[in-house]
Amino acid sequence: MTPAERESPPPSAGSVFPMITAYMTSQVIYLAARLGIAELLQDGARSGDELARPTGTHAPSLRRLLRGLAVVGVVDEVEPGRPTPPPAPPGPASGRAAPASGP
Repeated sequence: MTPAERESPPPSAGSVFPMITAYMTSQVIYLAARLGIAELLQDGARSGDELARPTGTHAPSLRRLLRGLAVVGVVDEVEPGRPTPPPAPPGPASGRAAPASGP
């Protein structure tokens, strides 16, 4: 087998794009967690301007982050620029994970 026969074809744009967006999605979620966005939205929708001060961030940049969170479904936008956490999934109301059942 020649070296040319062993080479695999380059990845197609269709296979690379999901890899790129997966990285961007993970970074958006990481930054939101680091800034404590979920905790700040517990009392309801707040604008990027309202969240900028408690997070110590640049309001226009934070608005872009919030839009990214809305695009990937981490938050819902009740109106443009005002995210709120999505409805909680059904489960224990305590906010703690259900105990694992074991043998």
